[in-house]
Amino acid sequence: MQIINFLGNPNIGLFFYSTDKFTIAPRIIDEKTVKIIKDELKTEVIKLDVMSSSVNAIFLAGNNELLLAPKGISKDSLKELEKLKMKIEIIDTTFNALGNNMVIHKKKALVNPNLEDEAVRQIEKLGFEVMKSKIAGVETVGANLVIFSKKGIINSKAKAEEVEKIKEFFKIDLELGTVNNGSPLVKAGFVKNASGILVSKEMSGGEIMMLEELMK
Repeated sequence: MQIINFLGNPNIGLFFYSTDKFTIAPRIIDEKTVKIIKDELKTEVIKLDVMSSSVNAIFLAGNNELLLAPKGISKDSLKELEKLKMKIEIIDTTFNALGNNMVIHKKKALVNPNLEDEAVRQIEKLGFEVMKSKIAGVETVGANLVIFSKKGIINSKAKAEEVEKIKEFFKIDLELGTVNNGSPLVKAGFVKNASGILVSKEMSGGEIMMLEELMK
């Protein structure tokens, strides 16, 4: 685990999209942070501003084999992503912040309950079982749930019935948690892959201990 400070913003999970193979980082990233990412996450670092924005992780979703990108992505950004030599699917939806509106784990996808039927069918055609749900009564499920290998951390305000439904869907254990010293928006506080985890300097000791347990 490494602690990083990016632009003085504790919401590092919004800026970096990481798989076990690569990490997409804002173009303005400094070389010290690049080195920390390479050392901790063991990935190459791709400098890119998806949708002309530095908050890359709110726009992208997927896994180690597939990258989902929003319809409005620029040709230049798409050309950069294609260099990753992996399958890329453009999702036709008005909810272009894909990372905030869906969670992909193995062959299952939890999505915003308002996601259009056509977009759902598109994801299903990629081989995913799709379930619509809210977390803590809000639609942006991707901002409120992060899944590790066999466990996950979910918004501390999630309702019991939501937690049970999501646990059963993904076949994982779930822990109610927070990041950045009390924020329930768990995606924002850290970046992880199978090799390691980056956390913001605002993380409390208890929050760090929970993340370390989830990594096991």
